[in-house]
Parts: sequence; structure tokens; C-alpha cells
Amino acid sequence: AFDRAIADYTKAIALDPKDANFYYNRGVAYEKKSDKDQAIADFRKALEINPSDQAAKNNLKRLGVTP
Repeated sequence: AFDRAIADYTKAIALDPKDANFYYNRGVAYEKKSDKDQAIADFRKALEINPSDQAAKNNLKRLGVTP
């Protein structure tokens, strides 16, 4: 299920690479799959697009990295 979600969000990002929600949601799916590095990368990209994304900030902190 998480692989499918990741594939779908990857397609969505290709269509609209400026939508922070796609990166955030893909990051959540990566985290659920225990792929911490990819989750961190996506949460950081979500923050790059939308610096006020508190959920992405919180997830990065929870993963032990600086937002």
C-alpha cells in the first residue's frame, strides 16, 4: 500500500512539482515504510516550497533532524 502511495505521489509531483502537500504526503508514506532518508528529503522539500508547513517541521524534529 505504501509503495502504491509513493508511486502515486511521485506522479503527482511530476505534474505539479510546486505542491508541498505531495512531498509531505509522500514523506509520510516513506516514513511508514521505514525509509527515513527519503522521508526526511521529502519533508525538507515540502518546507522549501512552503516554509510555514508546521506538520513537516514537526515530522523532521520527530525524526531527529533540524527542519
